Amino acid sequence: VNYGASVDFEVKFHTTNYNGEKGIVEYSVKDELDSRMSYVMVDSKPDVTVKVGSETLTTDKYNVSLGADSQNFTITIPWYDEDEEKFLYESPNEITVTYSATVDDGAEITGEGMTNKATFSYKDEDGKTTDDPTEKTTTTYTYALAIYKSNKEGEPLPGASFTLTDAAGDNVNVVEVTAGSGVYKYDTSNSSNKSNEVVSPESGVIEIRGVAAGTYTVTEIKAPEGYNLLDESKQITATLGDEYTSTIYYNDNGDIVEESNKSFTASVPVVPIVVVNVAGALLPSTGGIGTTIFYAAGIVLMAGAVFFVIRRKRA
Repeated sequence: VNYGASVDFEVKFHTTNYNGEKGIVEYSVKDELDSRMSYVMVDSKPDVTVKVGSETLTTDKYNVSLGADSQNFTITIPWYDEDEEKFLYESPNEITVTYSATVDDGAEITGEGMTNKATFSYKDEDGKTTDDPTEKTTTTYTYALAIYKSNKEGEPLPGASFTLTDAAGDNVNVVEVTAGSGVYKYDTSNSSNKSNEVVSPESGVIEIRGVAAGTYTVTEIKAPEGYNLLDESKQITATLGDEYTSTIYYNDNGDIVEESNKSFTASVPVVPIVVVNVAGALLPSTGGIGTTIFYAAGIVLMAGAVFFVIRRKRA
């Protein structure tokens, strides 16, 4: 998922009123959340919904206890009314607990991902708890993209600009972590300085951290002065990479060249792409009209010369 995205979790398990001959008096669910995620809270507690069968329980029918570090909580659901000497719910039944957590802005990009572990247990009338509580773990990932900008000799080229869009064609807005660093992160806010444009720094390495898995489109919109623009958009996949191999693309005076298995090392586990600019006359200066005006002037001069020669012959 992207930085700032909300991830929904659901714990569901079957219940009964007895463990052997002993009546069950309560069920409990404990959740332990990765430190790089945060619970969605309401009134200083995780925003949970608890259902028994099809009945959504009101908050007075269960208790939520938040851990000191706010990275775990325990829900206790009373199952037997001692005063009335009766079970509160039919058997067999099913308990469903749902809640959400957000991926923190700046969560580390790692191969292990961010885990969430839920454990459920019960307590019987003798106060005995589950001998072997059931545990389930799920893992959430956030990824990064990397682009290396160089010349044909492999030397880094600063000052190249790219735009990013996702598979749906929507802009992927980012903010630079430190000005001039080339390290960007997915923008979780609506800040006025957000943009889907990234610029290569002195090192030539651009990193975009905190994006969801998928395929993204990279479009070069500005090449360094004196170099040809890569005028074809290319795709890059957000996935974990171990060998850091990449594909290299460059515009060799109008011919788009693609080469594979170029080595590249990034500071995050990604499968990057390398975009090379080749020096040439295709686009000598960004925003200018290049050599077009000279070609046009030459054509006009040649036409004028032909016209002049024809007139002299007729005379």
